[in-house]
Amino acid sequence: MASDIMSHEKLNMPLKPATLCAFCSAIDFDLLRVPTAGQMRRMAAGENMVAEIEHIYPFKKDSEYTTAPFWELGTLRRINESASKHECDLCLLVSQRAAELGQEDPGCIAPESIWRAECFYVFGDLRPPPAAHLHESIVKHNRKQRIEDVSYHLRSLDLTWDDAGQDFALSAMGGSSCWIQAFDPHASDDDTALFDDKALADDRLLCCGRHSSPAVRPDLLQAWMRECSLKHGNKCAPVSSSRSKRINVLRLIDVRSKAVVRFSDADISTFHYIALSYIWGKVQKLVITQHNKATLAQPGSLIGGVSKTIEDAMALTDSLEIQYLWVDALCIVQDDTVDKMVHLDFMGEIYRYAAVTVIAACGPDAAAGLAGVGEPRTKFAEQAVLKVRDASPEAPALHVTTTQGIRDRRSQYSYIDNTVWATRGWTLQERVVSRRTVTFTSSQVYWSCRSTDDWTEGMFLETNLAKPTFLSLRTAAGFLTGGGTMREGSYNDDIDVAWDQFRTTIDNFSRRHLTEAGDAYNAFHAITQELHAITDVYCVWGMPVSRFEFGLCWTRNWERAGQGRLLRRTALTTLPMTSLQCRVPFPTWSWLGWAGCVGLPITDQYADLGLSPDILCFVLRNSPLRVVKISSVTGPSSELSIPSYLKNIRLPKSPLMVTLDDVMTNSPELTGQKLENTPDDQLIFFWAEVAEFTLAGPIQEENITYRDSSYHRYEVLDGKGQKVGVTDYCVPGDTGDMTCSLGEGRHEFTLLATSRVMESPVQKVVLQIVRRDGVAYRIGIANILEEAWVKSDPKRELVVMG
Repeated sequence: MASDIMSHEKLNMPLKPATLCAFCSAIDFDLLRVPTAGQMRRMAAGENMVAEIEHIYPFKKDSEYTTAPFWELGTLRRINESASKHECDLCLLVSQRAAELGQEDPGCIAPESIWRAECFYVFGDLRPPPAAHLHESIVKHNRKQRIEDVSYHLRSLDLTWDDAGQDFALSAMGGSSCWIQAFDPHASDDDTALFDDKALADDRLLCCGRHSSPAVRPDLLQAWMRECSLKHGNKCAPVSSSRSKRINVLRLIDVRSKAVVRFSDADISTFHYIALSYIWGKVQKLVITQHNKATLAQPGSLIGGVSKTIEDAMALTDSLEIQYLWVDALCIVQDDTVDKMVHLDFMGEIYRYAAVTVIAACGPDAAAGLAGVGEPRTKFAEQAVLKVRDASPEAPALHVTTTQGIRDRRSQYSYIDNTVWATRGWTLQERVVSRRTVTFTSSQVYWSCRSTDDWTEGMFLETNLAKPTFLSLRTAAGFLTGGGTMREGSYNDDIDVAWDQFRTTIDNFSRRHLTEAGDAYNAFHAITQELHAITDVYCVWGMPVSRFEFGLCWTRNWERAGQGRLLRRTALTTLPMTSLQCRVPFPTWSWLGWAGCVGLPITDQYADLGLSPDILCFVLRNSPLRVVKISSVTGPSSELSIPSYLKNIRLPKSPLMVTLDDVMTNSPELTGQKLENTPDDQLIFFWAEVAEFTLAGPIQEENITYRDSSYHRYEVLDGKGQKVGVTDYCVPGDTGDMTCSLGEGRHEFTLLATSRVMESPVQKVVLQIVRRDGVAYRIGIANILEEAWVKSDPKRELVVMG
């Protein structure tokens, strides 16, 4: 018999029930049901609908499923045989997808691989709109106490396989996910009801799958932009900042004249433009230089000369009826150091004031293009529709469709995590400071702004009758100000959210790759500017001054790819900086001085759990030469001033206070001339206890998260050879690992903080250091029992760290 799978071109044809084999007919497709517009209207109006909806999904409670259900479909060989005999429409679908994967990656799926259909609860949740007046019976049926907590699961079916007994592959469909979702066959693909709830019929399905096409729909992108501009208000406006919005020279690509245009003394907030975030790769096809900048200002000069990604971005900008596009390769003069310095310092404003930032996450370099703009999407697969349930008195007929999915299943968090774009250091700040982004992957386009992350080509979500949220649409590189869902959940303080997200952003950045190691400071600079705009807290080398002493306690984060690898960043900054206007080294006390995954204990929870700094830090600054309390630093060369009425009052000196006289007296190696030649913010000073301990190891520890991996640390021994602490992770055999290169033996440690975690023994958080010419340099961090630290007879001294 002929297959009942309907291709994209046959959506208006009537469907008969799909033919399913014994394996596939066991699947509970009712789990995929989504609400209708009529149901959500009546619910929001306060109608008691419990009797009507309590036995149908997504409103039905899941008492029969204690875990996420799955159904085994047998081996690929069985599925192929079923498909070849036209015995089952779903088997035919699986067979086709497996064949497509085999073409992309020959041999990735064996004929004896076992397939299953899995229903994931974490796909998403749906809530009634904020203004809904729910009947108390609805709230009670949802087992909630408050109306605002009422939510319902949205589910998809995911096809996965495993090869002969191994754990089922989380990389479903080899990273090219095929999801099965509810589908409304009566909805047109050129839906004119985007964000127009009055135009939705009562039987219209909400939050269901939607068919994509080989070409991107500009009208959909325009609808997202228009809704954000009209409805999201201040949440999606540029973050208010004291920084100037003016720049001496601003260059933009005029997509109509196909030329680079120049504006003098420009106020960036008055321009309507799109910014591009993309990957350069090894070679950029065309860049602006001092030699060709006059030529590129001529109309038509960019035709045929720019890289594919830039060419597609120009076409997209034009289709969205926006005249200007900002691209670094053509808007920053690449062989002009001064122009680079000015624009890199202004980078935050450029992305902050863009109408939208286009993220090109389609490929490894600038030649990849924007999938679906210049050329059809190569990963576009024909989408099928199956009618899996006939209409009944209790529920309407159920149709399902295949979609590309809204995340790569290799990623725990986001559709973008496993793209090359997400591995590059420069792209993170472009994402973080942008107020709106449209992300292009090889298969779909996604929207994100400061109010929502939940619009995508593959689903109909443009409605205010329901508020969907999807964990898999949450990008790991979220806005510092937080998406609407995060802020409306357990958080209600924007600054607390900002600290948590800043910590997450540092973790994200530290996992990324920089072609030039010296770019680390500039590649993170706009993020610290954003934090300053939100919290009014300045950062010194990526460390917030208000939580600086906590930040010094940063540790390695063990992650599977790097196995805890942490290498000293020995390069100088790429561009000149500080009052000395020279390239400077990265200090060892800052996480930016190292390459590898790190974590900073700067959120409130660390203090709540018992972490308490034992030091107070000061920093050296020039022009004039001075020592400044780190918490008073407000800018690259500015600090909080002492109120005039206190200047003549003689106050007793704090035992933690450090003055320039203290430095000169206690560190004779640091002469006045040497200090004057030291760049701003290189040396920090603090009074602290210092002691010596012995390291033994490294000792291997079990990794309970990844059984095929293990941790390594050194044990800290006291004078009797007893274990009294452990160091941070290390990587034996890695010649660049500073802890391992120094190895066993006696080492010097300086106290940073005390950790009192509930019923655990009190510990001291200490830095392992080495000294050169009177300056201490960080090697690693360790925890030592407080009792052992006290018995070591530590000496109190002025520590100078560089």
